[in-house]
Amino acid sequence: MQILITAGGTEEPIDGVRTISNFSTGATGAAIADYLTESGFKVTLLTSYKAKTPLNSMDILFYKTFEDLDNRLKDTLGTNKFTGIIHAAAVSDYSVDYLINDGVKMKPSTEGKIDSTKDLAIFLKPNYKIIERLKSYSINPLTVIGFKLTKNGSSELISEKVKKMFSSGKVDYVIHNDLQNIGENYHISEIYTKEMIKINRCQNKVELAAFLAKLFREI
Repeated sequence: MQILITAGGTEEPIDGVRTISNFSTGATGAAIADYLTESGFKVTLLTSYKAKTPLNSMDILFYKTFEDLDNRLKDTLGTNKFTGIIHAAAVSDYSVDYLINDGVKMKPSTEGKIDSTKDLAIFLKPNYKIIERLKSYSINPLTVIGFKLTKNGSSELISEKVKKMFSSGKVDYVIHNDLQNIGENYHISEIYTKEMIKINRCQNKVELAAFLAKLFREI
């Protein structure tokens, strides 16, 4: 059984030394990848360059930007018969469209460094939701598991955000985390079906990985 896991966070370039990113470490994806590998699954991990890497030997691919991640997913899902994907990567909702530096409009570039003594305005453009395209990228029927992170979310807000992830009809399970329930020794996760049934609540990453292994075996 082949499983693809995405982890880490995208970086969107402003210039050769500056990016817009997030605080994802890739630790959850790496922990799940390690557990599934130890449980006999064939795992490919697609992770960002700065993310935590797993302890066990497995196929590891890297990405940096939203575009990198999307292209890697197209190539990897289009050439391998994966059973499922655990899409844990923190994907940027926006990319840099253009900049205005001291009144001059320019495109973002990884070449050079923008003069920091001049005014700089950054204009963003929304990215599409990669998770909604994963099934179409795959040459094999694919079970898609996504993540939704909230911050101090009420039960109503959490329900709304999880429902929205299912609205495309392209996601099979959603794992919800809230920042207030993530700490050094705990990482609470709740797993939902597309019918909005909460099928488990895990206290840490190991419990989550064990549940996902069981879930894939039963699919």
